Amino acid sequence: MVLIPAGTFEMGDHFGDGEGDEQPVHRVELDAFYMDVCEVTVGQFREFVNQSGYKYGGNWANVAKYSPGNDYPMIYVTWSDATAYAKWVGKRLPTEAEWEYAARGGLAGKRYPWGDEISHDDANYSGTGGKDKWVYTAPVGSFAANGYGLYDMAGNVYEWCLDRFGSDYYSKSPTKNPPGADIGLTRVLRGGNWAYDSFTLRVANRNNAPPNNWSYPYGFRCVSGGGSDTIAEIERLSVSGSGKYKVGDKISIKVIGEENAFVTFQIAGITGKEPLLQGMSANEYRASYTFRSGERALNTKLIIELTDQHGNVATKVAKKTVSIVEELQLNRSR
Repeated sequence: MVLIPAGTFEMGDHFGDGEGDEQPVHRVELDAFYMDVCEVTVGQFREFVNQSGYKYGGNWANVAKYSPGNDYPMIYVTWSDATAYAKWVGKRLPTEAEWEYAARGGLAGKRYPWGDEISHDDANYSGTGGKDKWVYTAPVGSFAANGYGLYDMAGNVYEWCLDRFGSDYYSKSPTKNPPGADIGLTRVLRGGNWAYDSFTLRVANRNNAPPNNWSYPYGFRCVSGGGSDTIAEIERLSVSGSGKYKVGDKISIKVIGEENAFVTFQIAGITGKEPLLQGMSANEYRASYTFRSGERALNTKLIIELTDQHGNVATKVAKKTVSIVEELQLNRSR
């Protein structure tokens, strides 16, 4: 890893080349952090799977087709795969702001990590020529590093970021250590890849995909330190029923969030904090509760609290309010 110094920069598209989600250009201030010099390799990810017992859902034969050696970038990884690896090595994924700041390598307002022009001598992208002799991915570190000593910040593979994607996020992003959109069904991908043209290799270019998607150009690298180590996340919350219950009814709760966390639910005014148990995967948690005689509430709140492995806490209140009404009252007619 290499230290990326604390500092400020102007984030976004300075040339008007890209889509609207790359605007407006805005000032960002970041704490110092460390970043992997290279993308995570096939060999590193395979070691993680073998030693941790992690259930990788991809196909190693597909990986080998495009990344045919241990020193090539790992591909066909989901955001969840990348996050699991990062946690195993005691790191995390970079925020989108950290990624762009690091990719710029200390240069201000440039189109690429090295300047404003590009050729196949600079990076691995669509086609071949110059130093780029690879039809698919190249071994990591095959091209010159940027000003911070980072390799392949443009081309080779797309890199997952920690953030949820928001097309209008730049218009409301906080200045200090922006964590990404509060809501969103997709996660950010940055850097372009071997199959796409040079437009996607611009440091301001943004892409995104659902966190459970894997594809031939998706890879990642990790960071540590900085201003985002305290992020704990509840990605999704679902609650059974209409929100109006009677004595004897059972409510089912499902939470998707951080892996291997401690998760509780509380129905305000009815229960204390009750634990959810791990479901079918390491980031799924489930619980049920049957309403008992004597429990009465109108429009009370269901509160979920998740504590991750580092002691960081995320809280979420269900959109659906909970009302418990006695059966006789529900059936009464006037």
